[in-house]
Amino acid sequence: MIQDLQTVRAAVEQTLKNNKKARNNDTYLTLLVLEKLGYAEYNYTHDHYQITIGQKELHEMPALESIRRTRQKLQQQGKYPPTQQNQQHRKQQEQKVRQKMTRK
Repeated sequence: MIQDLQTVRAAVEQTLKNNKKARNNDTYLTLLVLEKLGYAEYNYTHDHYQITIGQKELHEMPALESIRRTRQKLQQQGKYPPTQQNQQHRKQQEQKVRQKMTRK
């Protein structure tokens, strides 16, 4: 399991380093990481990603939440920051969640 997490971390970090768009968009980051790990393929003919997951792959592939959490931890460490606009948006969303939680 630890080896799997190290592989996910390495794939996420390399993707964030090489692709600024992935720093702002978790869905895009997830697709690129799944492609890097061999679970997704980009179809250039039809201009879309294709993910085919069999039973074996379903048990082997990383949890999608692990990819997002890894991105979040790296960015909290100051690595591969999102755009200023995206940082502001995330901060606003965080404040909304905190406000909802304190009202209950």
